[in-house]
This record gives sequence, structure tokens and C-alpha cells, in this order.
Amino acid sequence: MARVISRIANGVVAVLGAAAGAQFPAFYAQYLQRLSGRLDQARIEAGRLAHIAEAAGLRVADYIERLLANADLALRAAGGLHKETLNDSNTLGQAQIDLAGALGFARPLAFARHFDLDLALATLHDFQPAMPLTLEAAAFALAGLLLAGMFGRLAFGAGGNRRRRRRA
Repeated sequence: MARVISRIANGVVAVLGAAAGAQFPAFYAQYLQRLSGRLDQARIEAGRLAHIAEAAGLRVADYIERLLANADLALRAAGGLHKETLNDSNTLGQAQIDLAGALGFARPLAFARHFDLDLALATLHDFQPAMPLTLEAAAFALAGLLLAGMFGRLAFGAGGNRRRRRRA
């Protein structure tokens, strides 16, 4: 009886793994779309910053350095904020290039390399499950099935030997 329950549990885990694996391409696309929106906003803010610096007759880096070196705490804080905006623009830009250019099983690696917890949680919050009928989705479903199946075997046991020797 325990062997039957173990096999059923293993099968359920494997099916859930396949379903989760098949969702990865949809989640990835929605994550990339959200990242691209953040990148667009960061570029808008960086453009505004460049315009302000230019109006002051300074390069952006010099403008930020002046703010950071200022004795006024509010201006130093603004300098730090502007510096973070430029860093975000650069970081998000590189992430967008890498994630958009990744194909197949290189996507999970690119995703891990540029993982942003806040972005992932926001994506998950608004995630719309999809069952794309593509070879990529099928490959991720198969990968999820195999990984979950291995996990199920480890967690619930292999179900014992299939053949038993008869005593003579």
C-alpha cells in the first residue's frame, strides 16, 4: 500500500513539475516586459537628468559629483538618487539585452544572472498563466517533469523493487 501511495505522490509531483516548467516561457516573457517598462522609465529619468546637467553647463557625471559633494544634506541625497538612476538605467539596459537575446535553455541562466527579487515578485503578483503550444514550452515542461520526478523519487522513495525473487 505504501508503494502505491509513493508512486501516486511521485506522479503528482512530476505532473506539477511539468505544469510549472511549461509556465516558465510565459513568466519569462512577462518578467522581460516588466523589466523593459522599468528600463523605459529609468531612461526617461536619465534623459531629464542630462537635460538639467546640460542647462547647468555640466556633464551629467560632474553634475552628480557636485551634488554629492554639497554640504546641504538634501542636495547630497538628490545626488545619490541621480547616481542610482543612472546605475539602474545601465543595469536594466544590460539585463534587457541579455534576457531578450537568450534562447531556449539559456533563458533560465540569463534569468538567474539578472534576477531581481522585487521585479520577480511584481511579475508573479500579476502573472497570467498561459499554456503556450511551442517547442520551447514543451521542452521546459519536459525538464520540469524530469526534475520534479527526480525530486519525487527522492522525497517519496522509488517505490521499491519491481521484481521480487521467489524463494525456491
